[in-house]
Amino acid sequence: MPHGAPTPRGGSLGPCIDALDRDEVVWTADLPGDARWPRLGAASGNVRGVLAAPVGAAGRPVGTCTVLTSQPRQWSPADVGAMRAYATVLGRLLATATDASRKRELADQLQQALDRRVLIEQAKGVLMARVGVGADEAFELIRGEARSRNRRVTDVAGDVIAGHLPAR
Repeated sequence: MPHGAPTPRGGSLGPCIDALDRDEVVWTADLPGDARWPRLGAASGNVRGVLAAPVGAAGRPVGTCTVLTSQPRQWSPADVGAMRAYATVLGRLLATATDASRKRELADQLQQALDRRVLIEQAKGVLMARVGVGADEAFELIRGEARSRNRRVTDVAGDVIAGHLPAR
């Protein structure tokens, strides 16, 4: 498994950045002794072993899943495979959560639109009954009032339902 080439950014910043940039699993058995990241190794504190896998969503890497050890560690092919599989699961979870969030947002927008439409239809009904106009003219009365007073149609509709009819 390759883990030594410079990154596309022109310098190697660390295993996590390299995993993200190259979209592949990157590891080191002993960070302080790894020549690829001399500055990071010097500042690594208790971190010795690092195994980083890219996490992808929507067909591109969006982050990394990283395991750190306080002792040097020789990562086995099984470790690398497990990390790759775990990162794949995380990517799918992120994609699913993002999709669910978008669907919830769309559902909320649709519900708000429906609620506004119901309010407008009720106000039209009030005007049709009280003023004796047709549906189209009732809507034009509401819309005209909203425009002339620089208000939202739904706010005027609420006023109509509350008994405050717009002037004809």
